[in-house]
Amino acid sequence: MSFVDFCIKNLANFLSESQINNSRRAEDIQHDILTRLINVGESTAYWKEKGIKNVRSYLDFKQQIPLVTYDDIVPYIDRIKQGEANVLWLGKPNFLAKTHLSNGNTKYIPISKNFVENFEFGAKQTLFHYLKNSGNKNFYAGKLLGLTKCAQLDEVNGIFFGFLSGIANKFIPWYLKGKTLPSSKINCIDEENEKIAQVAQESLDQNVTLVAGGFSFIKSFFEKIIELSGKKVGDVFKNLSTVIYNGNFRKDERQLTELFGRKIDFIQTYIVSEGFIAAQYSRENNDLLLMVDNDIFYEFIPVKSLGEEKPTRLQINEIQLDEEYALVLSTTSGLWGYVVGDIIKFTSLDPYKIIVIGHFDNFKNK
Repeated sequence: MSFVDFCIKNLANFLSESQINNSRRAEDIQHDILTRLINVGESTAYWKEKGIKNVRSYLDFKQQIPLVTYDDIVPYIDRIKQGEANVLWLGKPNFLAKTHLSNGNTKYIPISKNFVENFEFGAKQTLFHYLKNSGNKNFYAGKLLGLTKCAQLDEVNGIFFGFLSGIANKFIPWYLKGKTLPSSKINCIDEENEKIAQVAQESLDQNVTLVAGGFSFIKSFFEKIIELSGKKVGDVFKNLSTVIYNGNFRKDERQLTELFGRKIDFIQTYIVSEGFIAAQYSRENNDLLLMVDNDIFYEFIPVKSLGEEKPTRLQINEIQLDEEYALVLSTTSGLWGYVVGDIIKFTSLDPYKIIVIGHFDNFKNK
């Protein structure tokens, strides 16, 4: 083992274990995050207009901070779009991450420059956990290919609008410069089928060692590679050994394996435009390590309480194993009591691990 490999291995072990240790101190870490949120919230228009004041504890917080969905905060997002400052968070967000909804509408989630680190931290920890538990350092030896939405960002009133992938592209770390695909020109293609075709053509003769993206994007990319080359994906990219996908597609991994033509390591993540929530820790288990140390304060609503006039709200030290919960986020980008719409279940409390088991719509805080 070279000195560099030795250093990388030990760094991965240290940072992976550090997050496990943080998970075991989750109550204290979450309290610290809540305290920082409260200190800023008092100066925002949202808190002032909702009459939220004198919040000194979690009990105060859940009694005064209403549970909301995206529809509830649209008027505040519109004010942010117009350039108003101190609406949901201090100053103006650097970015508004857009997501196309199934009903044809688009939602815009504010992201501060500091909160970009939430996504960077989550991505790095995902790889450190994988390196620690697999020993496979070869994923970094070649090109890292990201399959994402259009990376183009538009600026209005000093705020950049675009998909989360485009925001992330502005902060590619120095050590990945020159190691990523696709090229910036292809990355800005908006039409999905055209983009997949161009990415596949560009990457055919490259030494791709890691692929990351949405599951359906990756599947379409693999199919296009087979169409262009007449070979299984694993025969085209002989050094590709790792695929990172976002979403709950564990049961569908065999589809990618068949297209690939040989065994490959899969890493699952749980990322939404509101934050990097969790990532797979071990290749042997399907559950995901909840990132309790990543500038998000979590609350959990027991599913059986969702229809109540005042749903039960729990913090992390109050949850139970194998119970189903609706996930609620408050973040350092100005989301407060935000109901994501996903149902999770805890599979471990030491450290805190979850699985995503479903989704719900039309939550109303009566």
